[in-house]
Amino acid sequence: MFICISSNFINMKQPFNNAGVAQFQSNFFTFSMAKRTLEIQAMLNDFPSWMEEKFILSAYQQAQLASMPADFRSMLSTSIAECWESNQPVQFSKETRTEDDRSPKDIIIGQKLSTSGEDLGSISSAGTGLYIWIRYRPNS
Repeated sequence: MFICISSNFINMKQPFNNAGVAQFQSNFFTFSMAKRTLEIQAMLNDFPSWMEEKFILSAYQQAQLASMPADFRSMLSTSIAECWESNQPVQFSKETRTEDDRSPKDIIIGQKLSTSGEDLGSISSAGTGLYIWIRYRPNS
């Protein structure tokens, strides 16, 4: 049996959750270097529009993207771009909440550092990847 997967499948929007981001990145790393460069440039040029094009977002998530401070948005997209340009996926973890849950959330962004050998005192300055963790705080 032969199954044909259209190239449009690769361009389908993914849910903005752990599985959807993992699927997008899995597809991204199958792209040619030229296609990756175009994707990265589109993300850097207009992060909210790029997110809306690649992921299924609720109206609330779209509003959050639109109201995100420009300097934070720039830092986030640049960090993602640098990770992808070094051929590494972003480690992404997003807690799940119901669609109508408006609990405050934290977006935690960090760089995983490599260590040389067993000596934890000698941490390399070259990052080995990026992680993004979206977690929700309990309502107060």
